[in-house]
Amino acid sequence: MVQGINDRLYSYAFIIGEADKNAGKRVVYVSADMGAMFTAVKLEVIKRLKADYGDLYNDDNVMLTATHTYVSNAGYSHQQLYQIASTDDTLAGYSSQNFNAIVNGIVTSIKRAHATLTPGTLSLAQGELKGATVNRSEFAYNNNKDAKDFDSNVNETMTQLRLNNADGTPVGLINWFALHPTSFSNKFGGVSESMLR
Repeated sequence: MVQGINDRLYSYAFIIGEADKNAGKRVVYVSADMGAMFTAVKLEVIKRLKADYGDLYNDDNVMLTATHTYVSNAGYSHQQLYQIASTDDTLAGYSSQNFNAIVNGIVTSIKRAHATLTPGTLSLAQGELKGATVNRSEFAYNNNKDAKDFDSNVNETMTQLRLNNADGTPVGLINWFALHPTSFSNKFGGVSESMLR
């Protein structure tokens, strides 16, 4: 049961596109501090964006992702299994208030990104981070037939996309590295971000 706020939860939106003459060719990438991303959230986000932007942002060019924090809002899935998992001592497995707060936050972050579009460049970096993550179930992993075909039981490749202003000043980055941050106990009652940014 939520007892308060440890850290605010955020939605970070990035819009990457070609020059203005190809304004329809763009991609929206959102990283939201949530446990998981559900289809119902994406459908509602697309519906609300359509009201303001027509077909500019749609199912094909909007990607919503979750940081997979274990201490964020629950009760926002339309799928019954997740509603059961979200049930607390009030027997509430779905909350339209939580659902709408999440959708509103994501839509707001996309609108802010749209309003501040500016020319820039992208740069991609990739490298190995040895010993930076662990396999949550080494025993289970080792039961895979091809487990011995790999040097490590985790993916140690880090990929990072940096977004720069036209003058080269960094304005944001997206990092893909497999981690499973579970630093809070199951007794923790504060809403919080994923702890890793």
